[in-house]
Amino acid sequence: MTAALPINRILISAQKLADAGQYLEAHAAYLEILSRFPENVRARDGLKALTEPARIVPHEGDSAANLAKAMGRMKALAVAGAHAEALQIARPLAARYPDAVELQFALGIIEERLGNRAAAIAAHTAAIKAQPTFTAALLRLATLLADIGEFKAGIAFNMEAVRVEPFNADMHRLLGAALMRAGDAAKAASAFGAAIALAPAEWTLLTDRGLAHHHAGAYAAALADYDRALHLVRDDAAAAEIHIKRGNALRDCLRHEDAAAAFRTALAHEPQSEVALCNLGQVLGEMGRAGEAAETLRAALAIDPAYASAHANLANWTTYRAGHPHIAEMEALLEQEQRSGARTRLNFALGTAYDATGQSERAFAHLSAANAARYAERPYDPDHVERQFAAIAKVFEAGALPAWQGRTDDGPRPLFIVGMPRSGSSLAEQILAAHPEVDGAGETGAFERAAQPLIAGLEAGEAPCQAIIGEVRAAYRAAIAELPLSAPVVVDKSLSNTRRVGLIAAVFPEARFVLMSRDAVATGWSIYKHDFTGAGNSYASDLAAIGHYMRQEAALVARWGQLFPGRILPLDYRDLTEEPAVTTRMLLAFCGLKFNPACLAPHMVERPVMTASAGQVRQPIYAGSSAVWQRYAAHLGPLIMALGDLGGDAAAVARAARSAVRAA
Repeated sequence: MTAALPINRILISAQKLADAGQYLEAHAAYLEILSRFPENVRARDGLKALTEPARIVPHEGDSAANLAKAMGRMKALAVAGAHAEALQIARPLAARYPDAVELQFALGIIEERLGNRAAAIAAHTAAIKAQPTFTAALLRLATLLADIGEFKAGIAFNMEAVRVEPFNADMHRLLGAALMRAGDAAKAASAFGAAIALAPAEWTLLTDRGLAHHHAGAYAAALADYDRALHLVRDDAAAAEIHIKRGNALRDCLRHEDAAAAFRTALAHEPQSEVALCNLGQVLGEMGRAGEAAETLRAALAIDPAYASAHANLANWTTYRAGHPHIAEMEALLEQEQRSGARTRLNFALGTAYDATGQSERAFAHLSAANAARYAERPYDPDHVERQFAAIAKVFEAGALPAWQGRTDDGPRPLFIVGMPRSGSSLAEQILAAHPEVDGAGETGAFERAAQPLIAGLEAGEAPCQAIIGEVRAAYRAAIAELPLSAPVVVDKSLSNTRRVGLIAAVFPEARFVLMSRDAVATGWSIYKHDFTGAGNSYASDLAAIGHYMRQEAALVARWGQLFPGRILPLDYRDLTEEPAVTTRMLLAFCGLKFNPACLAPHMVERPVMTASAGQVRQPIYAGSSAVWQRYAAHLGPLIMALGDLGGDAAAVARAARSAVRAA
């Protein structure tokens, strides 16, 4: 065993292994020394040397001077941006020296610059094959693979870079960033934690981990990281950045007053921060303070008149009439704006404005442009979606999953509102939240995060056991406990839970579900009108895709109705608005709640609302919004064709359920 050898002998052996091109063996030897003597300088230097490209040895007949001259010329051309000319030198050289790490890496970078992604991946792979400890190539491969959506493969190279350089905080940071990009915020937080352990005084790492905790729903941990970072920063710009991040986390955990205070503190550090003003305006609007929201957003635009996000937020809190000056302002900006993302946001905002003024053709033109741009960013894959829904349905072919058999009094009773976006879920939540025994949690996303161990097991063909179900239950309870809620009943209206009804029913056998439905064309058109930025809403940017997705979801919802009779209340938005008293009584009875007259005035509830319906739910219940789509009927052929008779069927189910409850 090498552990019994003197350190000097291991160091000499490691150097010989490196010189012979046995990089992984040399790496293991250096790590062995550092495991016993963490501060050994020679071992640390040896480990670092393994990450640098090995020297190129000229072939017989090639002079070192000529080789150096060719490489110098290649690099100079690349630096000057003449990548096509650099490629003419790099490719023949790399073919002649396939094991020359520096050459293969340079070729990979040049291929990248020219957009030759496959060739770049091949070159970087060749570099790693020649020298597996060359972390620069590992990181380039990781990025290239992530760029084409191969996140799992890319992260494997990030992890290898960490293994090669375990004492380098940057390697752990880059792994964390890759995990964030892949949507695994919890693992990203762990990676950033490893970086912090190596560089505890680096405040940016704390903010990185804070953001990861935020996205994982661990709000208390996120705020703790931001507070630690604030103790380390010394300049106002950095402090403002951290307070903005704190405000975003506070907003998402429903602490809107605290979020507003955080944004105001950011402004105390940076009075000209248009981002802090924009975020403050959004929070004020969600709190029902529309006038203050609009004033704050105009202040942001006074600093940066081209700030598209501020224009889009302002559109949410503005009552438009023909000739409103904000419309002309946005049109003028759109003519000059070149950035795709900004143009998309402006087009959505203009669509909202023209729709409000009754200028349907102009509204549709802007909405069509916005959605076309959004669809280009994230096209809808109907085959992939069908496979997803089929996989969910397959799990429940034989019936419901075994339910949790433990305690059910371990926290507030959960009530889940499910269905399509824009189907009336915000109104239903607001009605329930008006009840003194109910808190509305909004769209938490908590179950999706908590259920990952259960989902992974089912995908692997494993039968769920009580231990895993209990783990998911505890994780969801912990996530809800992060929110400022105290009522005995909590409403979760994360609409992604529509896919998870079967899992939720197993984890929470005491839970009930309210399934919102609305005229299908009205729902589809309302989805198309709104800027849904989440990756899971790729269907929202195309009328035919919306119809296709709604049919997939409708089939799954029908299966839930078969599996869980009596636990799902189909609730039609039209009934809720045309007969609010009768329908509200039915809703409360289904939820096991006594009637309370406050539920008939949901617009009076003082609570933040963080959905596209934030303005609507603060108005008295009104009917007729489902007929608005008819002004656009000439444009909605693809949606109507894709939906078929889905709308009528959904409404009929809801009305039949209401009639049955009334008769009982």
